Amino acid sequence: MSISRTSILKFCARLLLYFAVFALAYTLFIAFFGKTAMLEQTVNYPLAGGGHMLSRMRDADTCENVDIVFVGSSHTYRGFDNRIFAKYGYSSFNLGSSNQTPMQYEVLLKRFLSQMNPRYVVIEVNPEAFEMDGIESSLDLIANYGVDFPVICMALKSCNMKAINTAIYGLYADHILHDKRFVAEPAISGADCYVSGGFVARDSVPFKYKNPIRRNFEIRNSQRTAFENSLKFLSENNVKVLLVEAPVMRVYYDSYANHDEFADYMMTKGMYFDFNNPQIVPDYMFYDLEHMYQSGVELFDSLFVTKCLPK
Repeated sequence: MSISRTSILKFCARLLLYFAVFALAYTLFIAFFGKTAMLEQTVNYPLAGGGHMLSRMRDADTCENVDIVFVGSSHTYRGFDNRIFAKYGYSSFNLGSSNQTPMQYEVLLKRFLSQMNPRYVVIEVNPEAFEMDGIESSLDLIANYGVDFPVICMALKSCNMKAINTAIYGLYADHILHDKRFVAEPAISGADCYVSGGFVARDSVPFKYKNPIRRNFEIRNSQRTAFENSLKFLSENNVKVLLVEAPVMRVYYDSYANHDEFADYMMTKGMYFDFNNPQIVPDYMFYDLEHMYQSGVELFDSLFVTKCLPK
């Protein structure tokens, strides 16, 4: 029994129609019910949910022509204080976010580079950011930055249904609800104080310590690709790149048994500065394994300017 070409085309057309109807129905379902308890396990839309990412993105939209742009994890937005750099004559903007990985800063750099037009981009690098899946930071970006084509691509590349569903809901929230305009994020939230330009200051909090487990780490291919894409993009735009491993507590730094492999990789990619080797911020200046009190930030940033930026 032979099947005609016309029959095959009709079957394919019907299949495409069914798929389109299903995709539309699924999209509408996520959009209308995304913030209900029914979908709380599959949609996470943390608008103004911590780390002051909403305030940072609002500031970023109006920022132009700075000397330095910082990207990276919470080590970035809690470690590079714009006010300190201003004292040394450098204007800057901090695009860091909680658990940010290369997949997120690739999106941010391509969105803001031409507008901010920096002489330097400082990429905060650490082993954990390269082994994470980046889902937490993707959700943060979707909710507080918004959903455009690069963000949709980022969500799809993650192959994670929570990220994809949240991006679908984010499209609805951005373009139908326009919900960001109704949200006010206070500058002071608990122990955090947002500083214009992207930095978040934190002081007078008790020290928290949990002994890390010593282990090997492995770079994810998706993060390696996004990192190298970012470096290529910056090179094409004639921007100087500094790869910086920010200070952490020594016990945390030493918990990566194969850290030398990470350092070797970074040194092949550009100017790499590890402020843990030798350790330049003493452990008593940290309030947890990875983040410094303001006294530590001031010490680190002053040394960074002296060591990494031209006289």
